[in-house]
Amino acid sequence: MTEFYNVGKHCDHATCHQRDFLPFTCELCKKTLCLEHRDFADHSCIKIEEQLAESTVPVCPVCDKPVSKKYPTEDNNIVISRHWDNGECSNKAKPKKSNKLRCHHAGCNQSKLLLDCKSCQQSYCLTHRLQEDHTCVAKTNTMATTLRSIHREREIKKLYNEFKVQPIRNKKSYIKKRRPVDVVEFSNSWSTSITSGPDKLNMEESNKVYVSVYLPQDSKIQPLKMYFDTKWSIGKALDSLSDFVNISNHNNKLPEDSEQRLNLYFLNAKEIHPLNNSITFGELVLNEIIRNKETTLVLERGPVGRSHTLKSDFLVKDIPPSRCSSSSNVKMFVNKLINV
Repeated sequence: MTEFYNVGKHCDHATCHQRDFLPFTCELCKKTLCLEHRDFADHSCIKIEEQLAESTVPVCPVCDKPVSKKYPTEDNNIVISRHWDNGECSNKAKPKKSNKLRCHHAGCNQSKLLLDCKSCQQSYCLTHRLQEDHTCVAKTNTMATTLRSIHREREIKKLYNEFKVQPIRNKKSYIKKRRPVDVVEFSNSWSTSITSGPDKLNMEESNKVYVSVYLPQDSKIQPLKMYFDTKWSIGKALDSLSDFVNISNHNNKLPEDSEQRLNLYFLNAKEIHPLNNSITFGELVLNEIIRNKETTLVLERGPVGRSHTLKSDFLVKDIPPSRCSSSSNVKMFVNKLINV
């Protein structure tokens, strides 16, 4: 062990003086100590007694209460600061609320460029300065308010006319159900014909195809006069139409021979012939199967590729006959248009 004679230090304790290869140094008296005498009490540290004699329990200058320390040598300033941050001081002075003027509209904190309302005498920002924009207690139906509302309605109509956009109507107003004793009649007219789907606002007038649509008999919904885009396929029109009238459509889960499948049919006299879902309205118009306001489509349940004969009490009595009502015209395009 002679080669390690200079490694480590001797313990400074009076009764020990043992060489320790990993000695400890006291933080207060700076003595070198071994593992057994490293604690303050084990080597009778003189500095710790001086620290304990000088250490006093601080008193909060706000609430006049003594504050305990985590250890005797902890700084008093740190103790008082922790006492305030933890909310233990009950008499701590609370910050005063700012008297800065802000917008009186609920939820608005704007404090710049405030204007006084002449009716309620409150201050509002530029966004809520008008009576219509804030809950004005003196809000009345004055002449200025009436003229302003009329002006807004005219501006909205100008935008509709400029961009050829029709206002969105509530579809529930057109969906009318009937009782067994009620007569089958159209819920709307050609002037209020509607369609469904996200493309209706961007649909050009030249691409619209107007048709009469009968809905399933079990739904007990009156028929509608609707229009579709020539670019739409029969399958897209079927899905969009079922969503529009809130009819359950589970074609993706049902087999082709299921009686619950929804199909879109072409009406020929009192017989309906299923249309292929992949065919488009443009191809039907090109082949003169569909003609504007003269063609009737039927949304009904049944297996794919099977025609049906409708009951006499299902159709509107005064419906005009289709120009493509002869069976020869239907058979001419049966291979292209009708499901096989």
